[in-house]
Amino acid sequence: MSSLVTLIEARTLEETIGHTLDGHLEREAMLFQVAPHAVPVMLAALTEDLPQYARTHFLNMLWYLVTGESHSTEVEAGLPDLEMDCRSAVREGIWLIYKEATTRDSETALDILEFTDADARRVEDFRSGVAPSGTGIK
Repeated sequence: MSSLVTLIEARTLEETIGHTLDGHLEREAMLFQVAPHAVPVMLAALTEDLPQYARTHFLNMLWYLVTGESHSTEVEAGLPDLEMDCRSAVREGIWLIYKEATTRDSETALDILEFTDADARRVEDFRSGVAPSGTGIK
């Protein structure tokens, strides 16, 4: 998880070169056991003053985690519902995703909300109040 720490602590794009979460938590939307445990760390990171590229990476990764499914090796190990565990973990900090939906990454955040917020009407009402260009609230 040193890439996770590097992404959180980096202040320039150059500091992140070679560091992503791709392949660590999921591979081609197939989730690994560590995925649900990384969600709270990414949510906590979103409370910090992160550079936009790091915010975008964390939001994209969260989207992969809530829309993916358990890797076959995890299913065989008795973990068939890792995406449900990831969704549950996101719900613990759902207000952060709503906050992110008012930023430049609004579409990704809104897509995450569609998979995690049990109140579909709230998501739709919120979506209708967010500018289509993804630039924030109208």
